[in-house]
Amino acid sequence: MISSEEIINAKIDSRCKRNEVSKKESVMTILEDCCIELNVDVPQLICCDTLTKNYSAFVLQGKKYIIYDNGLTESLYLFNAILFEGNNTEDIDKFFYKLFAEELILVNNLPHSLYFTGKYRELQFSFEDNDDLQDVNDQLSRQIYFLLGHELTHLSLKNYKIEVPTQFHDLVLVAVRLLTKRFISETRDEKQVLSEISGYFIKNARFNSIEEYIKQLENSEHFTHFVEECFCDFQGFKLLLEHYSNPNASIYAISNALNYLIMQESLRSDLSEGVVNINNIKKEAGDTLYFSVLRIQMLLIVLEMNKLDGIKIAYDKTYDSCILTEQLEQFILSLPDKTILDKLDDDLLPKISKKQIVSSLIKQLNYCHLL
Repeated sequence: MISSEEIINAKIDSRCKRNEVSKKESVMTILEDCCIELNVDVPQLICCDTLTKNYSAFVLQGKKYIIYDNGLTESLYLFNAILFEGNNTEDIDKFFYKLFAEELILVNNLPHSLYFTGKYRELQFSFEDNDDLQDVNDQLSRQIYFLLGHELTHLSLKNYKIEVPTQFHDLVLVAVRLLTKRFISETRDEKQVLSEISGYFIKNARFNSIEEYIKQLENSEHFTHFVEECFCDFQGFKLLLEHYSNPNASIYAISNALNYLIMQESLRSDLSEGVVNINNIKKEAGDTLYFSVLRIQMLLIVLEMNKLDGIKIAYDKTYDSCILTEQLEQFILSLPDKTILDKLDDDLLPKISKKQIVSSLIKQLNYCHLL
């Protein structure tokens, strides 16, 4: 029988490891704080550093685990630093070269990853030699707290320690109805909007009205999963606010964390098949990206309904950070045409094993300014 340790090691290896990481005491402290507030047992903490870049929670053979991924922490640090240092264009381009190169490693497209890694190394972050980015580190601390609180809430729901209140489920339904109505315009009527978005939650179905669509959502497994994600976001915010007294800074930190995750999901979707659609900025967004955007809208609506003073600032700051999204469009338009990129193939790779090439690329892309 395969042991739990072997299963966990295989799970981490599948995420494409960058470095070996020992357990972080600061992360353990956050976990313990959150568990006290939730009145749940502290799960086993697994620290890793991978290109998959996400925190996650799971139960294995009756034992609860949380994965803390340093790869995501690094990306959030860079995203925060770019925002706090004034959205320097060269910083943004360097960041995108890094993200593209790493995503292409994940899909085993090494020739194109080599190209983006080379472009990454040609530039330098404006904050690279600044060891005193206190605002950046403070925001990163809040984001780690929020994301771990989010994952702990998933574990608590799985083990029936807490449940999503009926009122919260109904609130999400109302909010989705309102957000759906916002898509209706002079050029897009109700049926057209529903044909475009209803498939994200309910596949292969057509609806004549928003009310009919909302009624069917109540029986959708995908929608139930979405409600849980929204509830975990809200719980993560509440846990964060109990630790940090400044709601404005907390909301801003969460908004930026979710904005980064939306961007990461967008790139991951675009590069899932390599550079096939790399120059197409009008391609259809994937389901997961739609959920990500809807999640951040839902969190802001829930916080607004709780009448928090900082919500107006949160809205403004959330849209301020969209400059990176706007710059991403320009970055993509500036890339070489796909016909040129297609000329980069395996014949151009160094005459060493692919394992050695991946290891070399990962080392070149590693950024060591971490919390």
